[in-house]
Amino acid sequence: MTNARLTIDEAQAFLDANPAVQWIDAFVFDMNGIPRGKRIRRSDLLGVAKSGLMMPTSIFIMDPLGNCVEETGRLWETGDPDHQCHLLSRTLVPIPVGDGRHAQAVMVVDVKEELDPRAVLVDQVERFTRAGQTPVAAVELEFYVTSRTTNGAFVLHTPEGLSDDPSRPLTFGFEEMDTLAPFIDDIYRICEVQGLLVDSVMQESGPGQFEINLKHRADAVAAALDGLLLKRAVKAAARAHQL
Repeated sequence: MTNARLTIDEAQAFLDANPAVQWIDAFVFDMNGIPRGKRIRRSDLLGVAKSGLMMPTSIFIMDPLGNCVEETGRLWETGDPDHQCHLLSRTLVPIPVGDGRHAQAVMVVDVKEELDPRAVLVDQVERFTRAGQTPVAAVELEFYVTSRTTNGAFVLHTPEGLSDDPSRPLTFGFEEMDTLAPFIDDIYRICEVQGLLVDSVMQESGPGQFEINLKHRADAVAAALDGLLLKRAVKAAARAHQL
């Protein structure tokens, strides 16, 4: 996968094909694999496609809670300058759950940034390419489905209808996938619309634990991005089902 910029024609074609979309989430992934960025209005998309967005590179040194890790020396010591980011071609896609008013696009920093995990992976893949080798990769995502909590409280409860008895694993069974069929259906629907190459889903051994596999790709950068976007798709489906 290259860092080709989303063109104005590509952005206009998206708007024409998706008249219901009013908001677009534009983001990079930090070193913890968490998407961070800005939400832009539909009317601003063409301008962003042309000129990009400004983002601070401290976005890459945040911990999972969103705090900047000051010990890196990349915050106060540097003044935390903004850098230009552009939208990545072929990543502008709708999020087909909820009210259908949202879409997303991945951003890439225009300057070389040593803390950008995507840039680090691109460098490694280029080393393989120079050696005449092609890494083939795939991602499997294991996750737990829990009941939704209020106010962001980190309290994990197995949803009603699923077994919460760890002594009774239902590994490779089907009962709990049947219980959560509408949720799983939405995951696959999102992935199909967004072009993610999902494969099988299975019931894992823990309470509310599942696994979804992606198909192998002879493009390690694209495979890694697929894995991160699959995680976002699972979370979008979970929110739509109050999970």
